[in-house]
Amino acid sequence: MATKITLNREFKYNATRLPDPNPALKPSEVRDIYAKTGYGDLLNATVKGPTQEEGKLVYEFNVATGTLG
Repeated sequence: MATKITLNREFKYNATRLPDPNPALKPSEVRDIYAKTGYGDLLNATVKGPTQEEGKLVYEFNVATGTLG
C-alpha cells in the first residue's frame, strides 16, 4: 500500500517567508489575507507555483512593477 505524504505550504514575498494561515484556503485567498494584514502591496500580486523546496510546497507572490503615465 502506498503512503500518502502531505507537504506543508509556505508563501514567499520578496525575501520574506510567510507561513500558511490555513491549508484549506486557495493560494489566492492566502494572498488576500496577507494583503489585509500588513502586506498591502499584495493586493494586485500574482501567485506563482508551487515549487518544492526543502520538503515544502512554496508559492511566490509577484507584484508587478511599472511606471505611471
